[in-house]
Amino acid sequence: MNPISIYPNFFNAAAAGDAETFKRNTTSDEIESLLTAQTKNTILHINIISQKRKNGSTKFIGEMLKKCPSLLLQVNAKGDTPLHLAAKFGHSNIVSFLIERAKLAAWQMMRMTNNEKNTALHEAVCHGNVQVVKILTKQDPDYPYSENKYGKTSLYMAAEGRYSEMVIELLENCTSVSHEGPNGKTALHAAAMHFYFENDQTAADIADKDRKMTALHLAAGQGHARTVETILFLDPKCYELVDHRGWNFLHYAMVSFKLHELKILLKNPLARSLIYEGDNNGNTPLHVLAAIRPKEFFKIKVRYDAGGNYGAVNKQNVSVTDVLIYGSRELTLSNVNFQEEVRNLSKDNGRGQYPDGVICKRAQ
Repeated sequence: MNPISIYPNFFNAAAAGDAETFKRNTTSDEIESLLTAQTKNTILHINIISQKRKNGSTKFIGEMLKKCPSLLLQVNAKGDTPLHLAAKFGHSNIVSFLIERAKLAAWQMMRMTNNEKNTALHEAVCHGNVQVVKILTKQDPDYPYSENKYGKTSLYMAAEGRYSEMVIELLENCTSVSHEGPNGKTALHAAAMHFYFENDQTAADIADKDRKMTALHLAAGQGHARTVETILFLDPKCYELVDHRGWNFLHYAMVSFKLHELKILLKNPLARSLIYEGDNNGNTPLHVLAAIRPKEFFKIKVRYDAGGNYGAVNKQNVSVTDVLIYGSRELTLSNVNFQEEVRNLSKDNGRGQYPDGVICKRAQ
């Protein structure tokens, strides 16, 4: 097939949805070769781009596919199929029509990536087209949509864009949805960075698969005090959730919050109620504070009569007082020195890791 620069009359006919012009004057091979000079758009690309309404007509597309079926999977210079553009511009009826017409080739079409390594689902998410996301995820729920050129999965993009409805849709309908994002971040990291739960607080309860960390844990671990405050205000019931090691958000805050932020946080009754709560090894948030920030421990003024039980012991029978006197070497996690464990957390989070870890450790 030798591409032919499309004449203005053909371009205008495609944009207007005039199928008769192509039926009368062109063969199937000629239709396939009609491309715009720069972007190499076919007549289907042109028609979809030119649709003025979200749910435009599919009549022209249907008639052209009858005459030239290969247009269905033909890509432009950016690697976009007609489905990519329909998803991008939110034409949910065209998306459904193309999938129906594709029949056995539907999965192939939905999984095709353009030059940005975006599938049609990526495009729909990126441009905020919820209805299209619903269609695509229900049509192909088992496909593990991978990262695009920028390392972003569709779930990460939805979280980053604060599209809470899309996040829920992807988590509910996709059996193999990936949380991955760029530079080792996950969708939940994006949620913690760009708190988007204003209209759907249930999303704050979602934990990642590896460490069972929620957005509240991640925000606390990275020292984002205002995000923590917002999550607690909008969805207070998530405050007591723990990760795979039994850490609640206050354990993380003890390591990562600035001194004045920690003082303010401990005035919150929900946060203060967690002071006694031990992790899987019995270490309370006060154990963590004493081990990691002993010089600041008494500056924070967690008084005994206000909930600061310095005599609380962990499963090794080590009290908070013991840690203050003898140091963090008294504490071990899985036979690993406590300080070393926290250092590991500040470097690595396994799958979906932060480059600097899940904890932002404050310098002493």
